[in-house]
Amino acid sequence: MAKYYELKPEEVRNICSLEILPFQSTKEVQSLTEIVGQERAVHSMEYGLRIDKEGYNIFMVGPSGTGKATYAQSVTRKIARTEPVPNDWCYVFNFEHQDQPLAISFLAGEGKIFVQRMQKLLQNLIVEIPQIFEGEDYERQKSELLNNYQNTREDLMDELANFAADKGFILQEKKNGIITMPSIDGRPITEEEYDALSEEEKEVYQKASEAIQEKAMDIFRRIRKNERNFKEMLEELDHLTGSMIVENLFGEFLEIYNSNSAVIQYLLAYKKDVLASLDEFREKEDRGVIPFLEDEDEESKYLRYQVNLFIDNSELQGAPVIYETNPTFYRLMGRVEYVSRVGSLVTSFLQIKPGAVHKANGGYLILSVRDLLVNPESWSALKRAMKTEEIQIENLGDSYGLVAVASIRPESIPLKLKVILIGNPYLHHLLMSYDEDFYKLFKVKADFDRSMERNQENILKFAQFVKSYTENNSLLPFEAGAIAELVEYSSLLAEDQTKLSTQFHQVLEVVNEADTWARFTNRPLVTRSDIVTAINEKKRRNNRIEEQIQKNISEGILMIECVGRRIGQVNALVVVDFGDHTFGYPTKVTAVAYQGRRGVIHIERETKMSGAAHDKGLMILTNFLGARYAQNNSLNLSASLTFEQVYNGIDGDSASCGELIALLSSVAQIPIYQNIAITGSVNQHGEIQPIGGVTQKVEGFFKVCKAFGLTGDQGVIIPYKNVKNLMLDKEVVEAIEQKEFHIYPIRTVDDGIEILTGIPAGHLRRDGNYPRNTVNYLVQEKLELFSRKAEKD
Repeated sequence: MAKYYELKPEEVRNICSLEILPFQSTKEVQSLTEIVGQERAVHSMEYGLRIDKEGYNIFMVGPSGTGKATYAQSVTRKIARTEPVPNDWCYVFNFEHQDQPLAISFLAGEGKIFVQRMQKLLQNLIVEIPQIFEGEDYERQKSELLNNYQNTREDLMDELANFAADKGFILQEKKNGIITMPSIDGRPITEEEYDALSEEEKEVYQKASEAIQEKAMDIFRRIRKNERNFKEMLEELDHLTGSMIVENLFGEFLEIYNSNSAVIQYLLAYKKDVLASLDEFREKEDRGVIPFLEDEDEESKYLRYQVNLFIDNSELQGAPVIYETNPTFYRLMGRVEYVSRVGSLVTSFLQIKPGAVHKANGGYLILSVRDLLVNPESWSALKRAMKTEEIQIENLGDSYGLVAVASIRPESIPLKLKVILIGNPYLHHLLMSYDEDFYKLFKVKADFDRSMERNQENILKFAQFVKSYTENNSLLPFEAGAIAELVEYSSLLAEDQTKLSTQFHQVLEVVNEADTWARFTNRPLVTRSDIVTAINEKKRRNNRIEEQIQKNISEGILMIECVGRRIGQVNALVVVDFGDHTFGYPTKVTAVAYQGRRGVIHIERETKMSGAAHDKGLMILTNFLGARYAQNNSLNLSASLTFEQVYNGIDGDSASCGELIALLSSVAQIPIYQNIAITGSVNQHGEIQPIGGVTQKVEGFFKVCKAFGLTGDQGVIIPYKNVKNLMLDKEVVEAIEQKEFHIYPIRTVDDGIEILTGIPAGHLRRDGNYPRNTVNYLVQEKLELFSRKAEKD
């Protein structure tokens, strides 16, 4: 095989030199106080948090594990500490509309004081009102009224009795009223005596009786009037007596809250209700209450005079920052709870509970957009609150008509809130595309990158990040070599020699596991070997399927050849991602070409086992053939391509370069080296385009070659644009250094043709032909032969 440019060991893995680490261990490093490698996102966040305009809420976009939630909490808390503490909120009874509790705001810390004062007021009312009605002065005035009432009644009854006596009748009082009876000599007349009277005498008695009845009606009318006067005077006495203590008790608080109109209105309504309900505060009567409900009944009697401390900000230092991890409708927007009492569900304004929006009001609310969107009612309610700038507590059952339970409708509370959503780019795109309110409400986008530049400044910050994490989680310090190994692992995660991954949760997994391995050996520091052990052990836990595939290849179940030459057969490379483990391995791509007009077909496409990206690559390949070899003749070719022993579907175009070379090999009947695998995407002009997973693909083929035995001429062809994406395992780097394995970067398909066939590809001459005995010449010659045969047919 001719010599072609191949990568040097230092080009396939970017080693982190200890010389650029100005410390021996993280003991000498300062802890990190800021997020690493996210300058764009940090600038956007700072702008979004500072601007106080409608709609300038923040959406933090980026992959998981980049520290978005942690950063959001830390930066908002830092700013929130400099901002004023928002008001407290209380719900109180609405004496005019009992099902609509009133919301009253207080300066921070004063809500708790208001509750205490109202408790004291109620206790004083319960104690002092009965006392004043039991006082001597009240009893004396009440006795005077009662005596006057009774004397007046007796005088009226005497007047009626005397009137009856003058008419010859005796007046007798019964339970159901009074009766009049004719009398003789001061005694009631008997029936026999009455029957013995003459008709004239009976008529006299009859007329007298009628006169007495008229007099009695007048007397009873005056008695009832006297009773009404007595009750009115007694009520007036009760009111005046109660007013003396009530005015005195309320006067203190009316003076305290004279600048808070909402409290003044509430206290005046409260006072009015107390004066109208003085009997409730007087001596307790036996109302036949069931014994076990007696305490509940006594408590509920004064329930309307209590206060619900809805939001208490007395302990805050600055504006609130709430991170709600489970934003269900009620946890987000609050709810009215119900309690069971004697088999019934009952509620009151004391059962109104706040949600995360209430708690964050006046500050910042941080939410995961994914968690929010799985609760669609939460998303709608949050948007509605943000648009109307008020929070309304609602019952979902009312919206859907699912339950018919008597409820209350608390007064809405004004909303001033900065909302920070955390999500991935896909969710941001969906909301921008399909939710017309989204951009109006979230105008600031903080875009978090999945990687950062691998320079000395960021490497030092990376070390500081590890130092902060180890300190906060009581882990061992890390020596410089361990940090260097972590830097290289981070570049592997970023799939770029010039980058470091910002998905720190994957790095921290290794940090935690390396600490464990160091403790197993009683080391005082985490060393480079502990990092290597942690990475290898993590792979070992997750690579069962990879090992099974490698075993199947080595046993010949999956038919892969690493030596020799074959016509129309190439070792392409595929990559598999299981989430917790990504690996590559070779797969045999074969091509068969012959004369015909069917064109190029792909068996996977025909059997619907391929994805759209792969089908696109096939169409590009076909157009390349036409553009290069059918400028003067029609393309009379029937050919088929397939991934052998692949049964679960394929996608992507990273094998299109290998497919093209296998097809050209079949057309020209030129054998291909099987000791060289290839990966890369080709465009219509034959240029090789970069692909993903290049490190895993190279390592996958290396493992196969190692299993069969390294011959010194094995290797992988990769796109030149992917060189910086290589972060090969140190075993592969060592094999490259020992000339046992080779990496060939190519820019065009012709470069790959020459490496895989050992024959020059050949460049088109001015006469429109290729040099003899080149691959392109042989392909063109065969295709022209197919065309001539087709013309004869």
